[in-house]
Amino acid sequence: MGIVEKIKNILGQDKRKNLVFYFDADGSFKDELQEIEASGIQVIPVAQNYFELKYQLEMELKGKEIFLYHPFPKPNEKEIKKYPLLDLLKANHELRLDFVSEFISEHGLLDTSENNRLVKRYEKVLKTKTNQKKLARILDSSHFNKGNLKLGLISITLDVHSVADKNSCMGKCLTLATDEKAFNKAVKSLVELELDQEVMGWFNFLLDTNCQDLNRENIVELARKVKYNVLTALIDKPLKTDSYNKLKLQRSADINRLQSFFQDWENHPNLKDQIEPVFNQLAADIKTSNLMAWYGSDHEFGYYSEDMLTSMIRELYKTALENPVKTSVWEGSNKPYYFKNTIYVRQGSQTRTSSGKSISALLDQQVESEQRWERRSVLGAYLDDLDLREIENSIRAYKNYSFNDNFTSPEQFLISRGLIVNGNITNACMVLFGKNPTQFIPQSIIKLVVHPGSKSGDSFKENKIYKGNLFKNVKEIFSDFDIHIGKENVIEGALRKEKKLYPEKALREGLLNAIVHREYGAIQSFLVIELFSNRLVISNYGGLLNNMTVSDLKSEHNSILRNPDIAQMCYYNRLIEMLGTGTLRMIRNCKEEGFKIPRWKNTNNILELSFPDVKHQYEGITEGITEGITKVIDEGISEGLIEGITDGVKESMIQIVSLILTEKSIRASEIAEKLDKPYKTLERHISLLKQLGVIEYIGSKRAGGYKVSERFITKRGV
Repeated sequence: MGIVEKIKNILGQDKRKNLVFYFDADGSFKDELQEIEASGIQVIPVAQNYFELKYQLEMELKGKEIFLYHPFPKPNEKEIKKYPLLDLLKANHELRLDFVSEFISEHGLLDTSENNRLVKRYEKVLKTKTNQKKLARILDSSHFNKGNLKLGLISITLDVHSVADKNSCMGKCLTLATDEKAFNKAVKSLVELELDQEVMGWFNFLLDTNCQDLNRENIVELARKVKYNVLTALIDKPLKTDSYNKLKLQRSADINRLQSFFQDWENHPNLKDQIEPVFNQLAADIKTSNLMAWYGSDHEFGYYSEDMLTSMIRELYKTALENPVKTSVWEGSNKPYYFKNTIYVRQGSQTRTSSGKSISALLDQQVESEQRWERRSVLGAYLDDLDLREIENSIRAYKNYSFNDNFTSPEQFLISRGLIVNGNITNACMVLFGKNPTQFIPQSIIKLVVHPGSKSGDSFKENKIYKGNLFKNVKEIFSDFDIHIGKENVIEGALRKEKKLYPEKALREGLLNAIVHREYGAIQSFLVIELFSNRLVISNYGGLLNNMTVSDLKSEHNSILRNPDIAQMCYYNRLIEMLGTGTLRMIRNCKEEGFKIPRWKNTNNILELSFPDVKHQYEGITEGITEGITKVIDEGISEGLIEGITDGVKESMIQIVSLILTEKSIRASEIAEKLDKPYKTLERHISLLKQLGVIEYIGSKRAGGYKVSERFITKRGV
């Protein structure tokens, strides 16, 4: 394609964009200008006449096809910000003649030095339209980065056909290893791209290994470890007679991680049928018959291969033939039992026809067993009752874990995650995304109580109820923590940094654990956060499960989920980890931030989490603010500065001053956001405080903020 044709193609993409910019670093393009002009496209060389040129382009030459020739290199990332025609450049086209520039322009990628290096590094692979099609999901300004590009290149090298997640790539790698020729070909390509160590790192992290090279010998060893640990996932302590026991993963986090990987492998439409061939070919020496002999066929295994199932059926059949009278049958879950239009129940060793009362009880029991609270339908709820913005945020978060899913609507996403079942919105969905969840689930509220001292009583500094969805509540609660507990500015080197006066990561983990593990189904369900002058306590109805003790929380443990649907969505949004290590991270974060470690108490199905020295800062301060505001209001009224003020306005003024003291300096819009009050209302209250000399605005209009005046602090002793 010639230069003129290329320029005309560019101009034809969008008739509203009539300018084509070109930067000629070495002057080699000059010879092409005459041909461009002859085609009817006006060529304008750019000198230093920017003001005059801009006027011409916007007024005299508006709508005409113009080729802006720059006889100098394009300004770098720092210089381009001062380029006088930057707004026109952004709104129009740029002609780029090298592959890297054309690729970045064609796909609308950010023109950064990092992106240029990435495209140049992998130019050979990126040049083909087939590969570009496979990588389409990450070829945009939002998703194109080093990590995603590496993941995409690994995906297509392993012949996954599109950008897949790490678990899918590892499953495909194991599958390829069953065909040595195909595997070696893929590894050779990964080595050429210098991505073999990336894949090897994934496996090492997954299986707690330290393999150096990605080769078939190592993959066979890894397959053996996968097979053994998947089979024995439900066996805590391997027997000494188990000759494979050295392969056993020791840490709960590693076991949970492997289970997550295997679950993704089992659910992958194109890879799930390859599990048996991988285990049979690559890990044939891990014999399931040995495991069944050591642990017994009645032991529960994490996975059942075809030969295991066949063996179990043969054993059952043999037992039935040899001891027909003694053969027992497990109790059915789908009771009552039907036969020839008659309903039967078991009473002891007898089978009898059922009464209407017992049928009703059995049906209630069946519904209870088949549906956990999360999956039950919310009566009278529709899609309009959900916050679509929060759902879209979760879809974007989910796509970081699974590139393969492409949802056409929020409803399709909710169905795929089990949050809409049979056309009905579930309880979990309402807790996560409801506009007003408490309208349907009153017990889902969260309560924050700020006590004046170290003991609970009848008076409160704050008694607030959060009625929003999970994501909204978490944001609001931490905004209130900033107000009540506070933060400060610290200097680190030459930089000023904001530091919370509480262990943010630990507190976030503790709050999310309470929300996720809460027993919502009970009408008495509650979640209360109490802030005292010497501690913070989170009390949650929903104690520890499966005989777990408080001491277990201080070591690695399995993550047992009461509400897996809610937990899964929090995991996608990176609010929690699902590895049973959250409590350990809480302890570690408290130590790192210089706080005492948290304490847990588990009684009567209530789990109480205390942070010993996380406290509010009101002791002695709020009283001074309240007294001071009251006096200046009285003085202002007597001096005729202001008229009478209601108790509500006075309370708002006290809250504003308390917040400004906490923040040191803050803008009106930030005050409105943190206090969750209308901006116009707070603006009037701020104006009153300024009139009374309580607060003042310091600094420029753009960068300044409100501070409590020295006069008020000194005079009122705040």
